[in-house]
Amino acid sequence: LDWIHFDIAFPVEHGNRATGYGPALICALLASHLDVPLLKTLQ
Repeated sequence: LDWIHFDIAFPVEHGNRATGYGPALICALLASHLDVPLLKTLQ
């Protein structure tokens, strides 16, 4: 994979609640490449 783009710059709402998937998605994708013990639990 040479390049990837996630269009998550704008907050998305469903009814009165935000979806909030952006930060969780990025953490899950990068978990195996970072030395953060909490992120290792996402693998």
